[in-house]
Amino acid sequence: MLTTSTSLPPIPSPPPPQVVHVALEYTVPHMNLNSELMFGGLGKVVDIFLRYSHDPVALIAPVYAPFVHEDGEVHLGSPVLTFLAEVYDTRVPVRIFMTADPEGSAYFFLVDAEVFRHRTRGKIYSWNRYGVWWCVWCVWVCLVWVWCGYAKGEAFAFVTPSFPYLLMPIPSASTNTHHSEAEQLTFFSVFNQAVALVVQTFDIQRLQFHDYHGVLSLLYLPPAMRPEVLYVAHNAGMY
Repeated sequence: MLTTSTSLPPIPSPPPPQVVHVALEYTVPHMNLNSELMFGGLGKVVDIFLRYSHDPVALIAPVYAPFVHEDGEVHLGSPVLTFLAEVYDTRVPVRIFMTADPEGSAYFFLVDAEVFRHRTRGKIYSWNRYGVWWCVWCVWVCLVWVWCGYAKGEAFAFVTPSFPYLLMPIPSASTNTHHSEAEQLTFFSVFNQAVALVVQTFDIQRLQFHDYHGVLSLLYLPPAMRPEVLYVAHNAGMY
C-alpha cells in the first residue's frame, strides 16, 4: 500500500471522469503539446479520447522532456502528490502534477521523475544498447539464408515461416528500449507505483490501460480496491 510523503495541497474538484486512461504516449492540447509526446499510433488513439469524449476524461502519464524548461523545472505548479518509489534497494523521488483544459473536459495527472524527463518523442521507448549488433545479426542471417536458398535452387528460400525466429537471439532495437535492465525496471516500476497512488488517492473506479505499460499498478493497490479495468493491446496483431 502506497502512502504520500506530504499532505495534499488544495486542488481543483473536477467532476468524476467516466474513465481514467493510463498511457505512455499522449497529448496535452491546451498546452500545445501534441506530437511531441507520442511515438506513434498509441498516442493518436489517446489523443482522440482526450479531444472528443462526451464526458470528462482523465489521463495518467509521464512527464517528458518537452515539459522541462531551461532551468530544469517543469513549471506545472505545485505537485498534488509526492512520494518515494522503491525500486530494489533505491528510492526514487516522484512528483505528480495535475493540469486540466479550460473547459474541464480533460484532466491530466503527470508523473515527474528523472527516469522520464530526459526522453523526447523518438526516445520514449528507445535505447541503443543492441541496435547496431542486432542490425549486423539480421544482415548476416539474411545473407546466409539467401545463400542456402541459391544452393538449393530456391532463390527466395529465406522467406519461410521460420525466418523471423532467426532474428530473435539478439533483442530488437525497437522493443528492448532502455539503456540497461536497471533503467527499464526503474522506468516501469516508478510509473506503475505512481499510477497506483493516483488511483488510490483519488478513488478512481474505472481505468483504461493503453498497452501493458501500467497494468502492474493494480498489484500495488489494497486488496479491497478493485477498479473496473479495460485493457487495450495496441498492435497486438503484429506479434
